[in-house]
Amino acid sequence: MTAKASRLARVLGVVSVPPVIAGLTVTWIYVDDPGSVGAGWYAAMLGFLTLIPLSAYPLARVLTCIRERGRAGERSLAFVMGLIGYFLGTSVSMLLQAPVKVSAIMISYLASATVLAAVNRFAGIKASGHACGVAGPMTLLTWFLGVRGLCLLLVLPAVFWARVASGHHSMRELVLGAMVGVVSTWTTLAICAAVVFSSKAGFMLNGYLPM
Repeated sequence: MTAKASRLARVLGVVSVPPVIAGLTVTWIYVDDPGSVGAGWYAAMLGFLTLIPLSAYPLARVLTCIRERGRAGERSLAFVMGLIGYFLGTSVSMLLQAPVKVSAIMISYLASATVLAAVNRFAGIKASGHACGVAGPMTLLTWFLGVRGLCLLLVLPAVFWARVASGHHSMRELVLGAMVGVVSTWTTLAICAAVVFSSKAGFMLNGYLPM
């Protein structure tokens, strides 16, 4: 691989980390229908889904035990901080009775990360967090915005190429990560839809969440 291609792969790897994609996703959902989210809960989603997970990277430079492990330590800390952010976000949204759309988004992120961790731990394969972090939000956007959400499908090939070219993942690991993102997110949203619909709270099964 040429030096230029290597730099491009690194750049794509940085801009496609799950917290960045999460920030873009919730911003689009908020801008599309501010009333169903609210400015306060939009800020909360950015905090729990983007800022807390991103804090892993400066922390990795400060914590000696992580810094000594190099890139592997940074990746592990990033995954842990992501789980912490998703867990706190889900807990706060449930305790404070956030809008249904907000709770569904928080829960879907927690579910995807949990399933990804389980697959990596028990299946003996390093499913890609980058692929999961694009495919899951693509599912969220498609659920809430319709076919417009499929625009992230155009991002997946670039992410696949960058992760393979940089030697971080095999194609099998990328496909598995994407599958985890799609299946876990869609399943979570479908369950939330069924629960809220059954309680007559207005969560429509056609993929939208009128508030």
